[in-house]
Amino acid sequence: MFHASAASFADATPTDPPAMPPLKPWEYLRLRRLRSGKSVEQVARELYRSLSMRAGGMELVRLLETPGWRAKDGRTIAKLAAIFPFDPGVYRQLADRDLPVEQHPPVCRGCGCSYWDRQRGAETARLEWAASNLCSGCDAEAHAE
Repeated sequence: MFHASAASFADATPTDPPAMPPLKPWEYLRLRRLRSGKSVEQVARELYRSLSMRAGGMELVRLLETPGWRAKDGRTIAKLAAIFPFDPGVYRQLADRDLPVEQHPPVCRGCGCSYWDRQRGAETARLEWAASNLCSGCDAEAHAE
């Protein structure tokens, strides 16, 4: 049986980890909703005050968080942005099928925050990045666990 020596590992050239697939608009909405602490039902309740419309609101939120679905009406995105914090501009960029992935805004894979968001708990401090796809807040939470 052959075992590689420690020296052979030292000579090995490190490889970059595989690139993560681009964040999709439905993932972004879900991350931002979850970060806000709101359930699908809570969002639907704020979206439609009428009890008779609430089931439709829950279905809409679930659809917008389903792979392959995108909001077609900007008013829907504006209403959702009034219920939980996210950037409609970031959503539109992620939803734009013609926009090259290289031009997508950087978004944290932990909470969905983007470069234009404020640091958690700060009024003016800009977001800091711990890695190319992880904000410093999510990085700190991951290391605290």
